[in-house]
Amino acid sequence: MEYPKYFRLLNGYSVLKKRALIISFFFPVLLILAVCDRPCSFKWPGQTKAAVCLSYDDALISHLEIAAPHLDQYGFKGTFFCTANSEAFTGRSEDWITLAERGHELANHTIFHPCRKIKAGRDTLDWILPEYDLNYYTVSQLMKELRNTNELLQRLDGKKRRTFAYPCSDHQAGGQSYIDSLASICSAARAEGPIPQDLSELNLFLMPAIDASGKSGAELIQLAEQAKKHGTILTYIFHGVGGDYLEVSDTAHLELLDYLAHHPKDFWVGTFMEITDYLRDHGK
Repeated sequence: MEYPKYFRLLNGYSVLKKRALIISFFFPVLLILAVCDRPCSFKWPGQTKAAVCLSYDDALISHLEIAAPHLDQYGFKGTFFCTANSEAFTGRSEDWITLAERGHELANHTIFHPCRKIKAGRDTLDWILPEYDLNYYTVSQLMKELRNTNELLQRLDGKKRRTFAYPCSDHQAGGQSYIDSLASICSAARAEGPIPQDLSELNLFLMPAIDASGKSGAELIQLAEQAKKHGTILTYIFHGVGGDYLEVSDTAHLELLDYLAHHPKDFWVGTFMEITDYLRDHGK
């Protein structure tokens, strides 16, 4: 039997020496294959190192007057998860139409922002009215509300496809999970959770996100760096920006956007729909 040249060159070595040389030759190859089996085959657009989604909840005045102008200044597109009975939403519909025309995503965050008033491991949400307590909703009732929200948003931007964000990150209604009921309502759903260390276990209907409330610019930037380190995705949850409630300062918001704008080779900044569609299209 004719052995490959590499093995013929081992003639004269002891058995142990031969084994050591063979292992030293093949081990780096096997290591590369093991590490690159999934993550190395996946690439973010433009060979960037992480995806970043800038999302804004509840359809607030500060979104129209501060956050959106900041995004436009840097050429970024945000995702605005709209609560349809918000005063800023019902009273300023033309502004939301304009915002959508500039390329920002209008996404579903229900009409009445129902949450579970009492939930284990969380302080009681005293601001939740009894009629909007998810503990007393039914799944079918909530699905109807989400469909109605989609219809309201379609009147503004003409689009039929939506993404969704769970109010208060609650995904139970009347004690039942409604995650599996969302497929006919939206293409993906945002919850809350840590930055994923890899993309293999992502659920597009339970996407993790980080609350930005009260964080400094440096803290927001550090979160982006963590996502870059893992090569995964970071979705920020903003409420008030320079005003309203659960706010982040306008300075911190600008510092984050400026950092992302100066590191275009590191971060792909996209809407929640763009990023989740990309993940789906690439088998995640």
